[in-house]
Amino acid sequence: MDNNDTFQLDKLLQRIRAQSSSGIPAQRKAALLLIAIDKTVAEQADHVDESTPQPPLAYFGALITLLEQQLGASATSNSSGNNMDEDRNEQDDSYQDREEIVTAIMHLLGIVFTKINTQILRLKFNVLSQTLHSTIQSFSPSSAITRDALSCLESLLLAMDLATWQQSTSAMVGRPAVLKGLTASILSLTLDERPKVRKRAQECVRKILGFPPPPALVHPFMIVVVEYYCEVLRSAAEAAASAPAPANKKGKNSKSAPVPNENEAVVLDVLVFLKGLGSVLGGKIGGGDEKVRTAVGLLCDSVLRVGEGAGGNIVLMQWVFQVLTSICTAQTPKTAPPNISLETSHSILSKSLSTLRPYHNDASLAPLWLSLVETSFSCTSAVLQRDIANEGDAEGIEANKYSASAYPELVAEFWKKDFSSLIGATGAKRVVVEKAVEAYVSVLQFGVADFMVESAIVRRATSSGAKNVWAEVLGAILVVLKNAVEAVTFRENWGAVLILIESAFERVGPTVPNMVDPLISTLVSIRDGANYADDYPFKAELDTALEAGALAMGLERFTMTAPLNIFDVAETETRRPYLLSLFTRAMKRSPIQSASKFGPSNLTYFTESILPLYNALQQRGADLKKKGLAHPAKLFETLATQAFGLFPAICSTTPKDLVEAYDTLFPQMLSLLQTQSEDLEITEDGGLSETDVRPLIYNGLQALVEGYSAIHASLQSSVTAAEEVEMEESPQLMQMRDDLESAGQGLHRLSSSVNKFLSVLCTVYTTPPDWILKTGENKGAVLQSMHDRGQAALEGCIQAFMGIAEGKAVTGYFYQLVKNVLQLQNAASERETDMKAEEEEDVAAEVALAKLKVYSMVDLLCVLVLFLPEVKALVVVEEGEEAAGIPADSPLHVFYKLLSGQLRDRDATLQKKTYKSLNLLMAVLPGTQAPYKDLMAKLIDPEVISRTTSGVKRARMRLIQLVVEATTASKKSDNDNEVEDDEEALLLEFVPVVLSEVMLTTKEASEKARTAAYECLVAMGRKMLEVGIRRQRDAEWEATRRKLKGDNEEDMEEEKREVSFKEYMMMVVAGLAGSSTTMQSAAIACCGRLLFEFHDVMGEELCKEIVSTILLFMASPNREIVKAALGFIKVILVTLPQPYLADELENMITSILTHSRPHKSAFKSKVKNILERLIRKFSFEAVEGFIPETDFKLIRNIRKVRERQLKKKSEAKAASTAAAADDGDDASDEDNAASKLALKTKKSMQSRQKEFEDALHGSEDEDGDSDDGDDDHYIPEQYRDAVQNKKSQHAGAKSMIREDDDVVDFLDSQVISRVTSGKSNAASRQSDANSKRKRASEFNMNDDGRIMIAESDDEATAKMKNLTTADEPEDYYKQSITGEGAYKRLPDGRIKFVNKRKRGDDEEEGAEAKHDRLGAGASNMGGRWGHKNLNKKKVGMDEATKGKMLGAQYKSKRAKGDVKKANMPDPYAYIPLSGKIVGSKKKSAELSKDFKDVIKASVSRREAGPSNRGGGAGGAGAGGHRGVKKSNKKHK
Repeated sequence: MDNNDTFQLDKLLQRIRAQSSSGIPAQRKAALLLIAIDKTVAEQADHVDESTPQPPLAYFGALITLLEQQLGASATSNSSGNNMDEDRNEQDDSYQDREEIVTAIMHLLGIVFTKINTQILRLKFNVLSQTLHSTIQSFSPSSAITRDALSCLESLLLAMDLATWQQSTSAMVGRPAVLKGLTASILSLTLDERPKVRKRAQECVRKILGFPPPPALVHPFMIVVVEYYCEVLRSAAEAAASAPAPANKKGKNSKSAPVPNENEAVVLDVLVFLKGLGSVLGGKIGGGDEKVRTAVGLLCDSVLRVGEGAGGNIVLMQWVFQVLTSICTAQTPKTAPPNISLETSHSILSKSLSTLRPYHNDASLAPLWLSLVETSFSCTSAVLQRDIANEGDAEGIEANKYSASAYPELVAEFWKKDFSSLIGATGAKRVVVEKAVEAYVSVLQFGVADFMVESAIVRRATSSGAKNVWAEVLGAILVVLKNAVEAVTFRENWGAVLILIESAFERVGPTVPNMVDPLISTLVSIRDGANYADDYPFKAELDTALEAGALAMGLERFTMTAPLNIFDVAETETRRPYLLSLFTRAMKRSPIQSASKFGPSNLTYFTESILPLYNALQQRGADLKKKGLAHPAKLFETLATQAFGLFPAICSTTPKDLVEAYDTLFPQMLSLLQTQSEDLEITEDGGLSETDVRPLIYNGLQALVEGYSAIHASLQSSVTAAEEVEMEESPQLMQMRDDLESAGQGLHRLSSSVNKFLSVLCTVYTTPPDWILKTGENKGAVLQSMHDRGQAALEGCIQAFMGIAEGKAVTGYFYQLVKNVLQLQNAASERETDMKAEEEEDVAAEVALAKLKVYSMVDLLCVLVLFLPEVKALVVVEEGEEAAGIPADSPLHVFYKLLSGQLRDRDATLQKKTYKSLNLLMAVLPGTQAPYKDLMAKLIDPEVISRTTSGVKRARMRLIQLVVEATTASKKSDNDNEVEDDEEALLLEFVPVVLSEVMLTTKEASEKARTAAYECLVAMGRKMLEVGIRRQRDAEWEATRRKLKGDNEEDMEEEKREVSFKEYMMMVVAGLAGSSTTMQSAAIACCGRLLFEFHDVMGEELCKEIVSTILLFMASPNREIVKAALGFIKVILVTLPQPYLADELENMITSILTHSRPHKSAFKSKVKNILERLIRKFSFEAVEGFIPETDFKLIRNIRKVRERQLKKKSEAKAASTAAAADDGDDASDEDNAASKLALKTKKSMQSRQKEFEDALHGSEDEDGDSDDGDDDHYIPEQYRDAVQNKKSQHAGAKSMIREDDDVVDFLDSQVISRVTSGKSNAASRQSDANSKRKRASEFNMNDDGRIMIAESDDEATAKMKNLTTADEPEDYYKQSITGEGAYKRLPDGRIKFVNKRKRGDDEEEGAEAKHDRLGAGASNMGGRWGHKNLNKKKVGMDEATKGKMLGAQYKSKRAKGDVKKANMPDPYAYIPLSGKIVGSKKKSAELSKDFKDVIKASVSRREAGPSNRGGGAGGAGAGGHRGVKKSNKKHK
């Protein structure tokens, strides 16, 4: 028995054992039974320890024995029973006891059964099958026992071999008879009334049929299942037909309602099961037995009869469609289900199109029906192709007849009769139209096979007068589409029609292009129409259809139907220049699936038609430009560029006519490449003119070479594999050979001209034109312009031709380029030396042009180096094999010598290219053959270092890293010590020299250079660590060897300088004594980076020493050094453990605080962040003890800010934290720590550098989000608030709701605060009382937080009395309606808070929208929402109260404005005292402005009052009236 099964079973049973104290009787019974079995098995096996896992067979035997005992007791009680009531009650009690025991036994047995060996199940088949069968019969009322028994039967039947299954259908005695009885019981349970039992039985049958016994592909049980369900469906149909019609009740209130039929429920259960079984009934690939096909055909006929007799039952029809669809669906596209015969597929298809056709616009049935029709057509077409392949059989003959007679009629019927009803009907539903489009597209793509389309090539009428059926059918389909795209009735669905036209082009166009000519003409006429630009709504679909037609037919055939008409056309003909861009888009579409690997043959058409058109357009544009017509010239130049843009697009499809067009096309391409470099013009902005077609040529040539190479390589291996297995001369193999021959011929023609193309391309690449110096004085701009004119495309083209070139040719080009570079450099230096004063400008231009050529040649050498024969040989070498040695005269060594000589050049651009090339060379060469020794000497040359510019730092750091990593022990002799000394000497000679440069590069302005420097620093440290560990291991072995030999330790060699990581770290620390502040700050940063990466191997002593040393620099007056030291502290706080830093905590705190006291200090935020990290590391109390009194304010601020952050975080996560359980937190933390450690070792250097940057520059907010576990220790106990203490309230599984003396209101938003893990006590009530007394002594506040000051002593006394009355119960229901958390649910489901105040001015609009939605809900939702909301009490002020509040009682009846009323206050409260208005900034601003205007008016009126009143009655009347009128205007 496998130990793995034993441990897996024990893990499952352990969960059951833990349920021994469960409150569920069934679980507790099973757990107790399992414990008893464990004891019994352990005693029988003589095991002292019962916890030892037992094998599954031990549990299996014990459980089967117990089950047989219970079955025997049941049989005995049944046989000895009598008719007395007392005995009957006793029998019922005993039956219940046995049922409980058997339930526990079967539950355990269902788990153990899956772990039993197949051979044991086969040997014990008779006993097990009879026992399980008896269990099902004896305890049939128990659903749990039946389901567990089905699980056991499933495992038992899956273990049976093929011979047993095959005998069960023929013999009726012995094992086959038992097997047949079992299967009959299982099948009967698939229609059980209990849903769980029915589902489990169906899963059992589905799994048995899905895993047939090998080597069978179809399970023998399949025929039994199919016959059983056929009989069930037949019986249900007969019962439904013989059932009397329900009598109609006559009466006033009687309604005709369908009476539920019991047979329909059985039929639905069968159909639901058959839908899930559809893929199994269809069969697996390679299957297909005649008996099974016949049985499946009978089943499909039964399902079809159910659909025909459904009588308008929509649910029944839906399941019928789904069942037939699942059966006809193949496992892979374009393959026929093996168990479906032609007769069956025809029956399904024909009846689907006739008797089962639903109403076309029925959204519930039409989509399912269309899915069935779509699948039926695809299935029938695949079955036809399968049967026609057997030409000599009767099935093949019948399939040929059917494909020429009945099947085309069905295809034509579906298009002619249903197309207009589904897509052209007025008001057609969108879901029906979309599904109809999918169905028709599938019929075109999969329902019409390739041989059917090919048969349409023949004329419609042959010499004998017979018609070509498929030509007529395809023609009728195209006519239907043509009429639809022209008819106005299809206007709404023209987009769907165009999608179908696109599919028809892809299916028919490549084979029979002449049939789609009328449709192309129709679409082009629509595109050329006068109303296209303004009125046509489906422009994108129309262009897509035309693109599909151009790709399918070919450009030549397309232009025969719709010519371009750009030159020399009559006025009545339409010009179509838009077709040029349309053709380009068409060629970029995904290729149409065909037997050939090549695309359409459009290269000849481009040579004969498009290329002359390009020349004519180019010439016309040049002529117009000479005449001064810039706009027409620009138009023709654009058309010329579009025309030539077809070349790369056509080449991307890999046309097959390369050989035919080669002699004419490619000489012209070479001519264009040569002439373009001379005729190019520069634009005003310094770029090239748009007439440059060289990038298009590069892309086209590259696509041709790569496409033909890929096809040749893939077909060569495929044809070889097919010939090895002696594959017959099938059409597929013949097509593959034809394509392979064409690919070989095309590659041969391209290879014959590869030298010419490479010569021209390399010349273009390395020869910048003279005008390029005029684009600007800056070399960077010149190089960018060179790149913009197509250098990237040119490199790709050169690489493609290098792939098919011979090795000797590549080597020759490489040597020639190296020679040219040396000649140019020598000529330029000589020219500068012999330069005269009057020739300075000319010589400078010549030298600049020569340098540009050198730059291009070095780039080209980097392109060619990958195609050298030596490099290809290194790529072919398999992993683990040692590469062959590279000779000294190899092009690689020559290239290295060239590059190493350029290291001393002062040209910054050449330096950058040199270092990049050396990086490439070091990456290509294997480590043992890389010239790292010589390169080390060159890199540490003082002259090279002095001439290194800032722009090459990144590439130089990368090269230093590669050299260090490539350093290995050179094998000079057999003496191991000499080998070690050689490697150590190299490192000790090279690393100390370059280390200072690497450290200083970390202070460069370029981020990429800094990152490369840090990576190089870490790589050198890793190399020193690796060599040091190996040296230490070898030294220990040498000491052991000397002891064994008896040598004295005094005879050992004296110690010398070692290579180790500690030595490397001391080199870095030595930079702290540098003379410049830059070096000192760089050394501090480098120490932080190395500590971050290697702190695990450095040891505690070394880490402490480095930390204490760098802390001394905190006293430096230089800000750059202090900044680096602060960054170092941040890094070590994240990296090093707490014990490493405990001794320096006081020094660290006091030193950083000195830089936060100046008012304008730039390090305040950094100091605050470091204090945050220190508090996280050492706790608040430890840090606070070292803080001076002068800085207490800072530490208090940190604590308060952190408290607010934690409070917000706790409130945001309150709901999730309360529901989350804390079980397994410790284990998850350990798992997370282990996973983090494993992930840390696997991360790349770049990700580690990013982590270092985050630690160096990260803020306290970023740390605060990630370190939630440290929040409990962050703030001391005396400073913690209720936020931290709430965490303990949520923990534990025994939480309860605290009610105290009040009833809990679950509508209260704060009800979560009453959930507690313990009972409340007097102390909590006392604290509540104290808090209330404390609040009573303070000012009162309203709901918005505003202070409420009482206007009188009585009011204050009343309010104080209410506050101090603690015994008065709170009205929770009233608070839920009027409190802050009161809300309403709107008709659309949203929640509206009643008293929620917003800052905006949308409150009134929201109220109006609310009333509108309520009205709409009452009318549209059938009263469901309306009745609820009409009876709801309105909340808020009514209109009368609001009018009084706004001063409506002061409004004048005969004039505008307000008037004074007797015995009432003056109307001066112009700003309403409403919280909704005061809380809005916008409304407050508007009302404040109105208030100021009113005050101004009243002041002016008061100033004018005495003069008017002093004038008597008349004056008072006139002046007063004017004043009031003015005031009214202002108020208005």
